[in-house]
Amino acid sequence: MIKMLGGVFITLSLLGCQSDEVEDKRPVVTRVIDGDTLIVSPNGIERRIRLIGVDAKEMKTPTRDCAERAKRDVEDIALGKHVSLVSGPRDTDRYGRWLRYVYVGETDIGLKLIDDGLADARYDSRDGYAKHPKEKMYHDADEHYPNVC
Repeated sequence: MIKMLGGVFITLSLLGCQSDEVEDKRPVVTRVIDGDTLIVSPNGIERRIRLIGVDAKEMKTPTRDCAERAKRDVEDIALGKHVSLVSGPRDTDRYGRWLRYVYVGETDIGLKLIDDGLADARYDSRDGYAKHPKEKMYHDADEHYPNVC
């Protein structure tokens, strides 16, 4: 009986150690460039990610205040957090950035930017690019939530 209890204790202890040591392998957002571009680090290698289907204002334009708001919004949501990256119809853009939907938990960062009025639904079939799976949802949100900038 003591051996059995000892075996059960050892098994439970090992299971406890394993669950404490499980590492989240999802990439972490290490930097936000602007409202639609961020840097993630999967496996210690930095990758530049361009959000699919959204266009936030650029930092070096007269709309800099709006661009900074979008950047802060993404930082508040994602900076330092594990994210899920979901591919779309194309893997990269002409600048070599990975094109991805980015999620923090259940939150779609691109859709949140549109909902907050900080980005437009763009770079899709209406602009001469491939249609993407969330295109209708993004355009519906864009029409429902007017830009604040």
